[in-house]
Amino acid sequence: MAKKESILGNFAEQKFINFLNGKKFNDIDDSRIKTLIKRAIYKNNLKNTNPTIKCFKYKKKNLKTKGNPKVDIIISFEEKILNISLKSGSGNSLHEEPQETFLLFLKELKAKDEILEKISYHLHYHVKIRNTEIDNFFNLNKIKIINRVINGRFNIYNENSVDFYYAIQSLKNTMDNQKISEIIKNGYFASKKDVLNFMINNNPDKKGRETTCDVGLLTYQSYNRNKGAKPQFKWAQPYLDLKKIWNLNEKQ
Repeated sequence: MAKKESILGNFAEQKFINFLNGKKFNDIDDSRIKTLIKRAIYKNNLKNTNPTIKCFKYKKKNLKTKGNPKVDIIISFEEKILNISLKSGSGNSLHEEPQETFLLFLKELKAKDEILEKISYHLHYHVKIRNTEIDNFFNLNKIKIINRVINGRFNIYNENSVDFYYAIQSLKNTMDNQKISEIIKNGYFASKKDVLNFMINNNPDKKGRETTCDVGLLTYQSYNRNKGAKPQFKWAQPYLDLKKIWNLNEKQ
């Protein structure tokens, strides 16, 4: 994840936490963030319909594996926990991993040696992969690849799984707390299942660079090519996509 993106992401997470933590449910203005919590209250038949909300940064357990967890924030009330992946702005990185583990995964998908060699070469050198056999291979295996992107590599270590994705507009150059609160409470959310299905069944609105390729709605690329060279999957417009999912669900 790029340093600037990481700084903005951490800023959004902290503002999200500050907005919710310690509030009573009834003190939250009517909004989509309140709707998310309300649905969890009634789905779980909680007796207390005005719980105090706790919100805090998710801390990765002491795992031997390296990498960022999929969950960013925990929202808890009355012993109920919601695992949230928070997205802000555009061009969000969803998944990175070492080249070695990624190539092993592709080998499990029956990738031929020449495909693996070309993917390895692309990770280190600026070469075209769009509209090539790499592009075709990723498209044929997009369901399994997107599942890996969404679920990560840490399932065997009991790392928390995302319950909901919540996307807000960018907080870049926004310091007014009232405006920040409006942006946070009026984001859009969807369950992991709905996001997974949407990513598999849709494509980006615009074609990317020739050194990238589309995997469903996601973009695959080489990250940090001149230094560490990692396979990376990015989500171009999480806010707009979650808005589309929300509108589809509300019509049903």
